[in-house]
Amino acid sequence: MKALRRQAGFSMDRLAIDIGMKGASSYQRYENPKNYHRKEYLPFDTAVRIGQALGGNGNPPVKSSDVIALSGIDRVEKVIHPIASSFRSAEMISRHHSSAIESEDLHAVMADFGDSSVIVSQGRIYKGLEAIREYYEEMFGKFADAKISEKKVIEAEVTLVEWLAEFPDGRKVAGVDTLICLEGLIRYQTSSTCS
Repeated sequence: MKALRRQAGFSMDRLAIDIGMKGASSYQRYENPKNYHRKEYLPFDTAVRIGQALGGNGNPPVKSSDVIALSGIDRVEKVIHPIASSFRSAEMISRHHSSAIESEDLHAVMADFGDSSVIVSQGRIYKGLEAIREYYEEMFGKFADAKISEKKVIEAEVTLVEWLAEFPDGRKVAGVDTLICLEGLIRYQTSSTCS
C-alpha cells in the first residue's frame, strides 16, 4: 500500500483527506504491517476509496484496480458498483474518469459505470458494461498517440467536458461529452466529435 501511495505522489495526510478521513493518523494503520495479523487484506470499501483517490496519479500512473486488488477481490468490476454509490460525487467521478482515461486504465474507466449505464454517441448507443467496454477500447485505439486537453464545468450531477485531441501529424479532433452521475456512477454519457 505504501509503495502505491508513494508512486502516486501522495502524502499520508493528503490521501487520508481525499478518502474522507480526518488526517494521516486515521489512515496510517493501513500501511502498518503489524495490523495485518488479524486480516490478510484491506477492507474492500477502504480499498475502493483509496484506489479511486490514487488511480491515474504518478509516473507510471497507479491503477485503481491494483489498489483494489489488495482487498483480495479478483474480479473487481463485479463488486465495485454497489459500494461506489455510497460516497462518490459528480466531481469525484469526473476527476477519476479523466485520470483513468489519461492513463488508459480500462478497469478504472469501467469502475465509473454500472450495468444500466448508457453512452449515446454519434451513430450508436452503447448500453451496459460490455458495450461500454467496447466503446472505450475503440476510443483508446483511435486516440492512442494523441495529446488530449480538456475543460470541465460541473453542476450538481452533470459534468460538461470539452476536449481537444492533438495528434503528432498535426491533425486535431475536438469533442464534447456530457456525464450524468447518479448514485456514485456515470449513468448517462453523451459524446460527439468533430475534426
